[in-house]
Amino acid sequence: MKKGSNKGGKKVALTSSQKLALEINHLPNKFQSLLLSSFTNRKNFNAFTKSPLQRPLDQANICTLMRSFKEYGTGATNITIIKTSAFGIKDQLIVGDGQHNIEAAKLMGLGLNGRIVMLVDDTDENVLKFIAILNNARKGWSNQIYTDNYGKLKDESISKPYQTFTHLLKTTKLTITDLSYIFLGGGSKKEVEMFKRGELQFLDEKGSTRLLNAVLKVKDSLPNKSFARRSLYRVMRMTKNYDKFADKIIESNVKFSENENELYTQLVTIHKLNPVKA
Repeated sequence: MKKGSNKGGKKVALTSSQKLALEINHLPNKFQSLLLSSFTNRKNFNAFTKSPLQRPLDQANICTLMRSFKEYGTGATNITIIKTSAFGIKDQLIVGDGQHNIEAAKLMGLGLNGRIVMLVDDTDENVLKFIAILNNARKGWSNQIYTDNYGKLKDESISKPYQTFTHLLKTTKLTITDLSYIFLGGGSKKEVEMFKRGELQFLDEKGSTRLLNAVLKVKDSLPNKSFARRSLYRVMRMTKNYDKFADKIIESNVKFSENENELYTQLVTIHKLNPVKA
């Protein structure tokens, strides 16, 4: 691969991944692995040993996987087992990646797909580093990927809220946390799961839009921290006349704290001194 390519007489810039390929393709494979075998719908995991580099089991993660398995099955799930003699036991089969999947599948009596691999240089150091790479190689979707992808769906009942979020993220400079509190009524795990599962549903779009406009009006008078603005949403919900309350906040000339609880107290005080009714 050349550092630049000419397409129609124009030089095409390389992507970051193409540049990296140029740099590393000539280097030796430090953790060269060989595929020994694969298995399908395996339900007996007794032959597999916990990895020496094992994180404590996360019960919340296991519960999430169980719900996923209930909805979608385990067909797309693959675990990686490493065959090694590096830890004093010949041909030991240790879990390289997938301990939470195994626990979830065992509890539900389901089978998993997977592969058994072996490192060419089968040392304890290499195996441990290989496991670390397997467990940390995945990168979760960013909020933008969720909004972009769900926003492309044909079903407008699903795509429209994500399109709204995409537009507002660009034009208001607010965050997903802000929009969640404004349009979904909160920013707890419930709302996060709703966002990630393509199930955005606005509680009251007209009322939320009025709240949004008031937030934008008062935004520059408050600390520019999304976690601090959570206090604003809690107090704003005490009145239906968001616009007038925003005016009261601006008129107060208070030096607002970046501490969420202190800011909440300051805003409640303004609300009590200047009650705003619908």
